[in-house]
Amino acid sequence: MLYYPMDASKPTRIQGAYVSEKDIGVVCKYLKQQGKPQFLAEPIMAQNESGGGGGEEQADDDMFEKALDFVLSTKYASASMLQRKLRVGYTRAARLVDMMEERGYVGPADGSRPREVYPVPLTRGEGGAGPSAAAASAQAGGDDFEEDDDLASVAAKDEEA
Repeated sequence: MLYYPMDASKPTRIQGAYVSEKDIGVVCKYLKQQGKPQFLAEPIMAQNESGGGGGEEQADDDMFEKALDFVLSTKYASASMLQRKLRVGYTRAARLVDMMEERGYVGPADGSRPREVYPVPLTRGEGGAGPSAAAASAQAGGDDFEEDDDLASVAAKDEEA
């Protein structure tokens, strides 16, 4: 069969079965005789394909320690870097970076800028007692804070003052 779409300059050869109007009417009549369908008004809960919550899978990742040691030594966290250095796929590398963020070792993603790496994990709900807050207060207060300084040493300077 040749099909001539509106936006094409020439017809396209397609294959398909021919169904007459009479055949369509017979099928519709048969389906109507079967009765009205019964629908469930309750929502159906979706089941996770991995067989459980993602928390157990994340907690048991044997590459987490290697990835964390590497990120802490380089002070740079990205999924593509972990892919190259640990020879893992993108999904696993991104999951490792997300686990580090959840546990407070790296900061949140900020567009194309690199994530901030904390030498000591931050806990959720710390009201300014973490290395990030100390670095921010050191910058705002005019202390001698350079990019080469370790955040823990900046926090110690801040506590002494």
